Amino acid sequence: MGTAKAAEMILTAKPIPAHEAFRIGLVNQVVPSDDLIYTARGLAESILENGPTAIRFAMDAIRRGREMSLDNGLAFESALGSICIRSPEAAERLKAFLGRRK
Repeated sequence: MGTAKAAEMILTAKPIPAHEAFRIGLVNQVVPSDDLIYTARGLAESILENGPTAIRFAMDAIRRGREMSLDNGLAFESALGSICIRSPEAAERLKAFLGRRK
């Protein structure tokens, strides 16, 4: 969402309908209220299938990378990936994959 739309939302404090929030990228998806907890848990479980180091580094790359030039952001992401791939978690994931287990 652009700065102008964000400013309008903040300054007017008007609620917006779910479909509009989705259209402008404020939310990733819209689900019926009966499906909300199920959908949220599914998303959380999907994220948690990744190791904590990978999740933390991905969030660092997202947060900090936005403030960097493209070249610096790509270098930062590459450095985090290099550290992550050598972690004990990554070694365990490779063993699990080769052993055909989760």
